[in-house]
Amino acid sequence: PDYIKLPHATALVDLHETTTRIAFIQHGQLRLTRYLNKGIASLTQEIAKELNKSPEEINAILQTQGGFGHQDEQLSRAIQKHVVLLLNDIQFTLNSFGLKLNFYDGISKILISGAGKRIAKFISFCTDTLQTPCELFDVEKIFTDKKIYKKNKNITLPEDDAGVSVALGACLNAPMLLDFNLRRKG
Repeated sequence: PDYIKLPHATALVDLHETTTRIAFIQHGQLRLTRYLNKGIASLTQEIAKELNKSPEEINAILQTQGGFGHQDEQLSRAIQKHVVLLLNDIQFTLNSFGLKLNFYDGISKILISGAGKRIAKFISFCTDTLQTPCELFDVEKIFTDKKIYKKNKNITLPEDDAGVSVALGACLNAPMLLDFNLRRKG
């Protein structure tokens, strides 16, 4: 319910280890999607290669400190550089979506899911860099709808909210799609 009320267009950016999925949602309808062959693992590998560190070291720094404004200036610059390169690819994709759809109103919000929540201070850095409000996609907001509830309220959803979203999307059909099928009349 909270996400349906977003005006204009919304982008859903789902960061995984090796890919990033970008979905463009306009007036509550999924309009375009695209995969980028970049993800958190490729980001950490590039930073690690540049700094001669292990990807595990970089991953630990990203999870605990984010690296944005880190004491080690070289580390901070490398992290910012590679995150900005990824965000530039995301911004380019969103701009191309807008051009393809002749949509020039701007995106009201970017929802980030997946591995993006594992990087400290990532959302605020994205908001500042992309100049668009960004927030973590919260699967729990689905349960604010009175028609949908968790039978066992003590169960917490897994860290990877993308899998939960796909499962919920498969079982929660929109009313307009209830009579939709691919059978031919005959």
